[in-house]
Amino acid sequence: MTVLEWEPGGNPIYECEGTSHTANNTLNSTATFVFVGIRIEVFGTVGPNEGPPTSIYQVDDLPISTYTFPVNGGLNFRVPFYMSPLLELGNHTLTIGIEASSDQGQPEFCLDYIIYDSSGPASISSSLASSTSSSTPLSSPAPTLPTHSSSSINVAVASGVAGSLGGLIVGLCLAVIFLRFVYHKSTDAQLLAVRLKASQQEDSNNTSSLGIVTPIGPLTRDWDSATNIVQINDDSATLPPAYPAIDSILQRLSHDWN
Repeated sequence: MTVLEWEPGGNPIYECEGTSHTANNTLNSTATFVFVGIRIEVFGTVGPNEGPPTSIYQVDDLPISTYTFPVNGGLNFRVPFYMSPLLELGNHTLTIGIEASSDQGQPEFCLDYIIYDSSGPASISSSLASSTSSSTPLSSPAPTLPTHSSSSINVAVASGVAGSLGGLIVGLCLAVIFLRFVYHKSTDAQLLAVRLKASQQEDSNNTSSLGIVTPIGPLTRDWDSATNIVQINDDSATLPPAYPAIDSILQRLSHDWN
């Protein structure tokens, strides 16, 4: 059994929470991670040297997945080492194995973070409630209708007619008042227009020539053509992608892996 010797570190900007862990004794090492969920993913950092060692991943008894990062000479963050298939919701065990990638030395294995999705498909349960319908037997007697005297019916009709006539009279009165108001407003407007016209003619006869004020034209502004561009001093660094947008719980491996 090989014990992984972890060295804490991390980039404060590009690695998860500014931390990562590097195993410097990785030959034929294994690690396990137990979780409850339906999916799990492993992310790490790849340095600019000869690349990480070949790593293998297996969830429970599923087929083994092997990953080797293609060497590009750059510093790469948040590299997806492994992504599991969709699993059944329950307890699962992820096993990570690290193998030698060359005969000339063992590159470091740098782990950034592990995430797993603990949400499961919503269980839909429906129950049909038994409904009972009641019917009236044919032999049951017909319901008794309420009886009204002829005098009460006559009084109701007379009240309805009186109410209708009263509403009609009120409506006619309101219409007459509205028409008189409109007529007076129209007459006042005509008189005001005549007075304004006469006043304008009188002013034009007694007014001397006035100076014309030229409106101020649009203001011009000299903008600084220089733009501020955020640059990365380390040209060998590759910008990491955004964190996976999934409903997941962030977990980090402990230091006592065996």
